[in-house]
Amino acid sequence: MLQMVSRFGHLRRAEIAASVWPSSSPESAKKMCSITVRRLLARRELEERPNALGGKSLVVALRGVRRLALSGHESADGRDLSSVDGPQFYHRALGTNYLIQKLREGAQVFGEYAILKQRAPATRAGLKERFNKFPDGLVLYPASSRGYNGPRFAADWIEVESNVKADADIANMMRIALRPGVWLDAAETTVIDRVVFLFDARQRHEAAFCSYLRREVMPVLSDYGDGVLHNIVFARAQIRTPLIWEGCTEVTAAEVLLRSTGESALLKQPKEDV
Repeated sequence: MLQMVSRFGHLRRAEIAASVWPSSSPESAKKMCSITVRRLLARRELEERPNALGGKSLVVALRGVRRLALSGHESADGRDLSSVDGPQFYHRALGTNYLIQKLREGAQVFGEYAILKQRAPATRAGLKERFNKFPDGLVLYPASSRGYNGPRFAADWIEVESNVKADADIANMMRIALRPGVWLDAAETTVIDRVVFLFDARQRHEAAFCSYLRREVMPVLSDYGDGVLHNIVFARAQIRTPLIWEGCTEVTAAEVLLRSTGESALLKQPKEDV
């Protein structure tokens, strides 16, 4: 549990239960989480802090950092993390829940905190140099499972959408989405395969992205290749207020646009070997 909290920086109890006991029933996971959290709080290895949604989040305390160090795991004191009670909490928590779902499905995941702490497969300096921006998360799969022969891993670059974006911001994010297959890291072990836009399904982010694609990308689709729209994914999170995760479904931009345009070319999925 300490390792999981350290991985994400801070977690709520429901997130701990889902990530630490993925094979247990929700009731059993909740019970085991409650018992373990209570014990670690008593040992002062975890500390509870109010979060921006009016609930409680757990962070690793100094004694927890020391315990993790004894088992060879690097950690940091999380008691001063501004993302717990700051305006970015909702954004971070939404991304965390998506990554936990992918973790439960067997993928490797790296959240915003892991990237900040240099625990991801690409350094912050490298990401800044290559893309001039940082992902909100990374999900790694064996490259062969995505049709690549050369790289070791294929990555989903996660963009969490919690605020309405202007066209200029959408265009900035699409720079990466429209060039799949580029190397994520300087060591050339991982390629970016897809860009996943994650949002609360009740909001209108998907409509804004599709509008942009129709105006700016569809008229020049041949410049990018017909298959590129399969590498843009909309992750529709089912959320109950304030932020209770109930799952997520994914659909590609190609599928969404096909339904509205009937363009059969969008179904082509060419992928060159890397």
